[in-house]
Amino acid sequence: MAWAAELLDADEEDAWDERLRAAVLRDLSAGAGALPVVATAARADDAAGPDARLVTLAAKLARLDRRLDDWNDGHIGDEEGEAASAEWWAALDAMAGIQATAGEGFRAKAGAVTIALDAFPEADSVHDLARGLCRDLLAGGGAA
Repeated sequence: MAWAAELLDADEEDAWDERLRAAVLRDLSAGAGALPVVATAARADDAAGPDARLVTLAAKLARLDRRLDDWNDGHIGDEEGEAASAEWWAALDAMAGIQATAGEGFRAKAGAVTIALDAFPEADSVHDLARGLCRDLLAGGGAA
């Protein structure tokens, strides 16, 4: 995954976002099946091992992202939507502080990056999570 080192040095945020989104989706789709969060969310309750917390947080982020969609579509009220938003950002920030060490963790973090880039492509916290994933891949070799 040579793209990880290149992305850490990217200067232009828009170019960085597009390269990251394309690279993560291409590599993970080829190696781990489409959209890693779908598979991760299904196993979140049974998460174990060194990356259990990342798997659990990724599943939580995916659930909260659907709640934010409900809020944006007017299906839930502002109080519930604001609470879901606060939890979404807290889950994202928590994931950024945890290093992925194995395949499940890499897939969980990559799925969260994909969700977060789609939702808030210009947010610093999203970029921090994406850069953290790149660092994790470089440190762990990305073996899945």
